[in-house]
Amino acid sequence: ALNHRRPLPAWAERIGATSLVIIDEAGMADTLSLDQVVEFVLDRGGSVRLIGDDQQLAAIGAGTTTYEQVLAAAGTALFAVAKSTADFGEEALKTSQRLGTTVEITTALQYAAHMADVPIGTLEKGLKTLAQAAVQASSGSGDGAKLFTQLGLSATDATGKMKPLDQLFLELQDRLNGTRSQAEFLDAGTKALGKSFLEMVPLVRQGSDATKAAMEDAKRLGVVLGQEDAEAASRFNDELKRLQASMQGVSLQLGRQLIPALLEFMETFKSITATGGVQFFFKG
Repeated sequence: ALNHRRPLPAWAERIGATSLVIIDEAGMADTLSLDQVVEFVLDRGGSVRLIGDDQQLAAIGAGTTTYEQVLAAAGTALFAVAKSTADFGEEALKTSQRLGTTVEITTALQYAAHMADVPIGTLEKGLKTLAQAAVQASSGSGDGAKLFTQLGLSATDATGKMKPLDQLFLELQDRLNGTRSQAEFLDAGTKALGKSFLEMVPLVRQGSDATKAAMEDAKRLGVVLGQEDAEAASRFNDELKRLQASMQGVSLQLGRQLIPALLEFMETFKSITATGGVQFFFKG
């Protein structure tokens, strides 16, 4: 009925969000027909289950068998998962390098920002500004030193070493939330986090305890990557780029071989056309 646009049976018209359609002997159906049925059911919000004997003869029709399709789809899905993970890990590695933090801290803070509806790029820009202010404060010069003094913050620990950026941010959250007025909050926040501050207000306002809890939650959920994981992700993407470059190289080599022959053919064809050879050819 779907192929020939004939009226559908009443039971088919009733398929909806609560329907489960079971296709028995699915291996006997050709790919195109099976695809039409599955698409029809899914478009109506229903669910489909395919059952049958995997040793059965393939259908007489266009396409590969159902099981070949399943294997191909599974392979595609697995590669997509690997690529998505590699992209996430590589970007986390680069971000951590730009910020001077570990990959673990970077991905945990990114999760905390995400839960506060703060864009990841905004978080990075704000933390970069904070890091610059901390460097100034540690040397006792510039606007950074004045800001840290105003807020009662120290950029260094008891040994004189720079505090980790995540620790500075957590301390900054509480100091900003302890300011005496909204005007002071906005002024100090903008100086500490730059133009990104206004977008980061939801994250800042939740305080350090909530941010720490979100970072711990990220670890439990498995969305915090380690340094080795991120480096492996970066290598995966590098190897994929090399593979793509290699395939492009093969294509270019083939093209280099084809171009002279095709140029010669075009010149020959032009010569034949100029002498009326094409007309002669078609007249026989």
